[in-house]
Amino acid sequence: MEFKSSRFDIEEPNIGHFKRFKVRLEVENKPASNKQWIKFISIAASFVMLIAIGKNRFEANKGVELSEVSSKMQETQDYFSGIIEEELYKINKISTNDNSKIIKDALDQLKFLETDYIKQTLTLKENRENKTIILAMINNFQQRIIVLQNVLVQIENVNESKTTHYENNNL
Repeated sequence: MEFKSSRFDIEEPNIGHFKRFKVRLEVENKPASNKQWIKFISIAASFVMLIAIGKNRFEANKGVELSEVSSKMQETQDYFSGIIEEELYKINKISTNDNSKIIKDALDQLKFLETDYIKQTLTLKENRENKTIILAMINNFQQRIIVLQNVLVQIENVNESKTTHYENNNL
């Protein structure tokens, strides 16, 4: 097989081609933007805020926590608080831009439950023997755990759905 010199590409690229190519490479290889970090930090700050609100015992208008009722109730509160912190840690660990809406909705629900809990502590302050309030406070902890566990399930379902969708598209 014989090649003629006229078949080879001997033309130069357009002026500025290499400069445009270099700029394009730099943009593609640029590290993740600060917006992703800001979103991550804001979610982490929300978690810290929720934990701080739950553990804040130094307010002037503070009510009576379960832990102040009896040692059994202190064990109960510590148990539920530990689970809530663990679930928040798990959520924070798997937090991404894709699931930030789900997490934000859950945080809103937790804020509502926390506000309700604070009201219950104030009511318990008035009557420490009120079993109905104590049960409502325990139920509040359980509801927060359910919200967090549901978020984890939703995130897992979204991730599985994306994986399945990706696998189906690559077949």
